[in-house]
Amino acid sequence: MNNEYVTTDFWLAAFLKANNFKAIGVRKTSNRTIFVFEDREDRKEVIESFYNDGLIRINSFKHAFQDVKSSIYNFKE
Repeated sequence: MNNEYVTTDFWLAAFLKANNFKAIGVRKTSNRTIFVFEDREDRKEVIESFYNDGLIRINSFKHAFQDVKSSIYNFKE
């Protein structure tokens, strides 16, 4: 298993963060932000949950959303 999981999907990134995936970086291309997480064995199940109306505590999601949003604006090259 690769040690990283990357996504450009903002909402998925927030969902992963709310599910306690460790954010390890943000990469930028000319027009995309790439969110980098430490991979886990249960990633596939968590992503399936995201795409199938998985439930998450609203406070967890709110804080994760804010963290992911901040990571975009605080990115330094």
